[in-house]
Amino acid sequence: MPSTSARRCLRGEAFHADDVVWGPLVGLLGERLAGDFMYMYATAIPGGVVVHAYKHCSSREYLFLDDVGDAYRYQPVCRGYSRVRLDTAVLDPYAFDLLFGQVDPEALVELRGVYERANRIASSS
Repeated sequence: MPSTSARRCLRGEAFHADDVVWGPLVGLLGERLAGDFMYMYATAIPGGVVVHAYKHCSSREYLFLDDVGDAYRYQPVCRGYSRVRLDTAVLDPYAFDLLFGQVDPEALVELRGVYERANRIASSS
């Protein structure tokens, strides 16, 4: 994965999908943790890629995933998206809750497993 400064900013057109796409989120987090998110919108970026925006219900932070489960972060400076490591992106919506101990113990165990799996995926990319 390129350094942050070397990442391309991928701008696109946001749209509201007719059908909500839960597959990438459920595939990453599982049914239980995915239930903590709302589907907000999708953005078509160059290369025919669609990035789905999922908003965490309590932290209000976003997790951006494409159809194959690659992670992105919105970059306000360029008003576009850049690819990020999956293990980093998966923690973004939970950072506040983790910092203040507001994640229930069962969810914490699940989240740890998700993070470890995402770390293995990111490390092999």
